[in-house]
Amino acid sequence: MTKIKVLDACMGSGKTTRIIQDISESDKDTKWIVVVPLLSETHRIAGTYPSVDSDGEEDESKPEGYQNGCVVYDPSHKLFGRAFKHPMTNNQQGSKLVGLKNLVENSDNIITTHALFKNLDSGVLREIKDKGYRLVIDEAIQCYTEYDQLSELPDLIANGVVYVDQEDGVTLRWNKEKAPEVLSRYQQEISLCDSGSLLLVGGKCLLWELSKDILLSFDEVVIATYLFEGSYLSGFLKYHGIQYEVEKFGKKGADFKGLIDIIQDPKMN
Repeated sequence: MTKIKVLDACMGSGKTTRIIQDISESDKDTKWIVVVPLLSETHRIAGTYPSVDSDGEEDESKPEGYQNGCVVYDPSHKLFGRAFKHPMTNNQQGSKLVGLKNLVENSDNIITTHALFKNLDSGVLREIKDKGYRLVIDEAIQCYTEYDQLSELPDLIANGVVYVDQEDGVTLRWNKEKAPEVLSRYQQEISLCDSGSLLLVGGKCLLWELSKDILLSFDEVVIATYLFEGSYLSGFLKYHGIQYEVEKFGKKGADFKGLIDIIQDPKMN
């Protein structure tokens, strides 16, 4: 069973520093995937440097040394020996998602962003589970959003290409036997239906939902955020019956009371 732990602390409390320390102290054979909100933050965790383009501008999407096949790591970084890899587009499909899958197949430690991580499909999740990866999510990941890329949904449902799973009454499934000739056109939607990530709410509102299988494919998940119990991710875990424990540390809201002035001015309020 996947163990999920939440590190709940405000900014500046040392969550990221603790994550780096915990990874550095883990068994050398343990494989990690660390997920952060922005590309600029991937280098801080991995101990890499962004590459510099011909105009002297930093390119956060590529680590220094990527072009010559030898990524440059900071030797003083605590995770120097872990050689975290960035998913890249150096594959036939030119896809970072394919790049991430290749890293998993190679059992590499991986640093990536929320946006890419949310698109993992069932195939790579099986590989992750088999290899016993551990996951770190820096900041609560988005688990629901409106999906507006399937305007022809009513026609697909009417023709039986897409149907609602009767088990929960909201999850959309793709009938591949009905539409084998359009598989390439709807590859993204097919993948989302396979992972149970497309929901039809109220018969008309199409939502994307994070697949619970993504989290449950890891041996252990650590989520570093603040005020977790008020987040959608907390509600998502409770809805799916996934247990977690919360460790709170650092400063509390009351510690900032002296920094706040409430102005009682009718002209401003």
